[in-house]
Formats: sequence, structure tokens, C-alpha cells
Amino acid sequence: MATKFSDLFGDNLIAVDTDRKSEVYRQVPTSELENKVVGIYFSGHWCGPCRNFTPKLAECYTKAQSELHDRFDIVFVSSDTDEQSFKEYFQTMPWKAIPYSDRDRARKLKDKFYVEGIPTLIVLLPNGAIFPVDGRSDIVEKGVEAIRFWSQDENDLPVSPDKYVWQGVFCDGCKMRPLIGQRTDISDLR
Repeated sequence: MATKFSDLFGDNLIAVDTDRKSEVYRQVPTSELENKVVGIYFSGHWCGPCRNFTPKLAECYTKAQSELHDRFDIVFVSSDTDEQSFKEYFQTMPWKAIPYSDRDRARKLKDKFYVEGIPTLIVLLPNGAIFPVDGRSDIVEKGVEAIRFWSQDENDLPVSPDKYVWQGVFCDGCKMRPLIGQRTDISDLR
């Protein structure tokens, strides 16, 4: 069953208002995410690894937007403990965010996606399925090519019968990453 992004993020997100004619933020309807690959970025201003990764992610996002603006976006889910830290940190980001005031939704998303550490980047296909990658590692290793790969049209096609795409595998203790692989009948291994 496909997940509507409004079910995950609410009806409206916020984005930094680059025109700054009135408010610092502008409201963005969540419906703008429909039919896009969406990265959910869990991060916090207080986190050193997050502050190191965010500029790299922002650079890749900005490069990708010129060619993929209608196919890829990111939603920031803050782990900050106060609104001022959220505001300072979010000003450095070119994407959308769940408003800081919606702490309950942020907590539910962390629980839903088993986020235990930050920074974490979960990649969702347009149908709401989890793309089976470690988004953060993909960006670090491949840069903007990771976003291009995630946004390819064939990634949203039904999986062929001889392949299996895991919807997510998480381990509390060993920090196991989501898996992707080809299905093999056990009898073929003998």
C-alpha cells in the first residue's frame, strides 16, 4: 500500500524564504512531494557529524535540483532540543522541513524508520516504499550521482519476480544497513 507523503509529514512543510519579503519561512504544501523521490533527513544542530555532513548533502542537492527538481526533494526532521537551534541550522538548508513545533510528528517518524543515530538519510520512492540504501553513505561515497540514481524512473517500477527488494532491515545492536539483493531459491545453493 502506497504511503501518502501528507500522512508522514502533515499537510504543510516549511522552507526558508529566500526572498525574505515577510517571514523567514514560507509554507509549502506537502502535495509538492507527490511523484518525487524524497529523502528524509534526520539531523541536529548540536551533532558534529551532522554539521559535517549537511554541507555535503546541500551541495549535492543543489547540483541535482537543476536537472531533477521535479523528481527529488528532501524533508528535514530536526533532532534539536530548542527552536533557536533549529532556526539557525535550518537556515543553512536548501530543502523543506517539518516545523519545529511539530515535535510529535518528528518523534513518530524517528520511531517509524527506526532512527537511532544521526545524521540519517532515509530515501523513499514516490510510492512511499523505502529505497534500500544507506542514504548518508551513498551521498558520502557517490555524491550527486547517488541522487541521480535514486531518481531514475525505473526505480519506481514493480520489482521483477526474480528479484527481492527489502523494505528495510534494522538491527538494534549491530547497526545493520538495509539490504538489496537477488532472490535465490535455497535449492539453487546446493
